[in-house]
Amino acid sequence: MEINHLQDTALRKCSKCFQAKPLDDFYLNTTARGTKYPRPECTACHKVIHAERFQLRKDAWEPKRHAWYMNNQDKVGWSRAATRARRQGATEFLSLEEWIDLRVSTTACHWCGLTLHASFTNIDHVRPLIWGGQHTRENLVLACANCNLSREWERKTAKKLRRAPR
Repeated sequence: MEINHLQDTALRKCSKCFQAKPLDDFYLNTTARGTKYPRPECTACHKVIHAERFQLRKDAWEPKRHAWYMNNQDKVGWSRAATRARRQGATEFLSLEEWIDLRVSTTACHWCGLTLHASFTNIDHVRPLIWGGQHTRENLVLACANCNLSREWERKTAKKLRRAPR
């Protein structure tokens, strides 16, 4: 359902700023029957009202959000890694339980054998995502930052060598 075309030229007075404005300057509400009608406040006033409400509520939920983030580092890391893998083209993904098991069960770097502290670990793809590797338990290992970064350098060098004309 649409507003009558004759109403499009009409002016409406905003209930907040009390200025007469065309109907295009008002958001539309929709009733349960599908009838659309303009909101009482103009879009500019509506945005200001909601921005103020957001700031008031933000002060209340921001500490809770931060506490959840700090208490759920495994979920956050798993979600970020899965998103990155999806963007790189992976079609198979690790479950949260497998992610936690990989982080907890492994204590040494896969490449050099160095004992790892939990805060200095990196999850490394044996076959990189950009080379068609998947984000699965079989393709993921725990590595120290040095090994992970050196493998990145090796991958970039190998990619350049493969692209070089002969």
